[in-house]
Amino acid sequence: MPTSDAAGIRQRIPQVFGRIADSFTQNSSSRGGASVRGSVIHTTESPDGSPWGIVNYFKRAGVGASSSYVLGTIDRGDGFVEVVRVVPEHLKPWTQISFNPYAVSYELVGTAHRTREQWLSKYRAQVRTAAALCAEDSAQYGLPVQRAVPGQVGHVDLSKYGFPQSHWDPGPGFPWDVFLEDVQAFKLKRTEVPDVPEVKAPAIGNRRPEGAPKAIPQWAWDHREWDKGGKEGPRPATVDAYLKANYRLPQWYWDWRRWYESEYRTRPADAPIIIPKWAWDHRKWTLEGSQGPRPETVTSYLASHYRLPKWYWDWRAWHDRIGGAH
Repeated sequence: MPTSDAAGIRQRIPQVFGRIADSFTQNSSSRGGASVRGSVIHTTESPDGSPWGIVNYFKRAGVGASSSYVLGTIDRGDGFVEVVRVVPEHLKPWTQISFNPYAVSYELVGTAHRTREQWLSKYRAQVRTAAALCAEDSAQYGLPVQRAVPGQVGHVDLSKYGFPQSHWDPGPGFPWDVFLEDVQAFKLKRTEVPDVPEVKAPAIGNRRPEGAPKAIPQWAWDHREWDKGGKEGPRPATVDAYLKANYRLPQWYWDWRRWYESEYRTRPADAPIIIPKWAWDHRKWTLEGSQGPRPETVTSYLASHYRLPKWYWDWRAWHDRIGGAH
């Protein structure tokens, strides 16, 4: 992978994930407990351009098809293309028949007739964006970086792994060698976490209560103690490291944080339009002392965007215990 592509990847990955638009379809279903085994690359067999035509097609009732993500073709000037998420990762997209329960699928606007030269010139930003997304899958689901199952494959490859298909996308010209180099480079940058200094327990709290599940990590207790102390001082280093390694926070979130830390409890006139309503509802609820249940807009967002592990809910039980010493 050329140096010019590798430079600054750590800074550019948030640009990819920060600009993903969510436009969900009902054309999806449960994975039925299946684990993700592959990132699957498709082509839409449609003209170049915006992803929205394909997105709107996937959202039509009765279509019987969908994809996890749709990627446009137009380089936004930063080496990446527009991305729309159509099916959240905890649901299966309807794109690969019998492999659906195991796939995170990517529809690349365009055709499988492209040559290698075209992929690596006119459509280089689309290849790069797909690689950044697949690197996230690799880190999250433990997928090796290889053209295989488990790993990253084209629609055309699935038959050889026992999942019969009749499609040949993304075509023989797709530059798998360059794509997998990109995935590996993004994955390395994605999974690097700075050394975290040991956080000493304060005089009170920050101890694992007797009987607390052992799977609850140290950063969770550090966050609890910091939270109980009124969030004085910077966030514990263990918490920062976890957030950097595990969350794809969009650009609007950082815009919103700027307002969140200010005196505003509702949307200021000059706040970025992209900041969603649930963020302001959460801000108002927090300023009012988090009295009563979370706003419905917040609960709905969390339910649709986060797959929180079992230990988290165990930890919440300790965290929310009224008057507890935890």
